Amino acid sequence: MSLITDITSIITQLLPDATLVLSSKFSANYTAYFTETTELPLIVLDNELSKNSEIKKNNNVLKDTRILISFLGLDSTDNTDTQSEAIRAAMEIHADRVAVNLYQLLPVRPIGNQKYKLTPMFHVFSSNMTGVALEMFVNYNEIVNFTLE
Repeated sequence: MSLITDITSIITQLLPDATLVLSSKFSANYTAYFTETTELPLIVLDNELSKNSEIKKNNNVLKDTRILISFLGLDSTDNTDTQSEAIRAAMEIHADRVAVNLYQLLPVRPIGNQKYKLTPMFHVFSSNMTGVALEMFVNYNEIVNFTLE
């Protein structure tokens, strides 16, 4: 399995009614605008980030990987600051749940405590989405076949 597959699995288990889109297929204004309210939150997983890889003596490859996931709910320009903050806070709860489940994966090898960053996002895209961006650096262990077949 890959890290993207693992993240996708976690998100679909925790938030089965959400709409998960990979950034490589995400058209910001189009997807955000045409996502039905019953399919929210909208979650965008960035699958276009580079990795720093290291070959270990045990024939595994450890990949230092940046994860970036946006969790977005529908906001309105008519909402008060308090209402928009409530949407952002609800999306932060989803982001925290995904982060702790990712931390518990066997292939993820944190050094010390796992840290991650949450960045608020207010009224993004043409459809007024509000939420948070989860940014996390993980060391992901992959077993690689070293034979020349």
